[in-house]
Amino acid sequence: MSKQDDKIAEKLEEISEKLDTLSVLFAGKEKIDKLLEKKNQTEQIQILRKWKLSNEIIAMIIGTTPDIVSVRASEMKTSKKPKKMKSVKENEQGTERNSKET
Repeated sequence: MSKQDDKIAEKLEEISEKLDTLSVLFAGKEKIDKLLEKKNQTEQIQILRKWKLSNEIIAMIIGTTPDIVSVRASEMKTSKKPKKMKSVKENEQGTERNSKET
């Protein structure tokens, strides 16, 4: 196959995967609505990102814009980083305390 044929095949595969995702979402719409029902926007985005959905699809599902989804996802990543660093510091302090106690 030529390079152009390879590109066409790749695009068709990408379209096929997106259609599969949309089919699953449409078929399970009632269950998805119940799953997201009592969650705040950030929690909804977190759940849907685990399914590897694009920001555009997530935005359509929860009724917002892709930009908002992107911002919330960025905030989630930022909020996770300090927790990891904090736990490392706490572990180091705990080790120091334990060595002083013995």
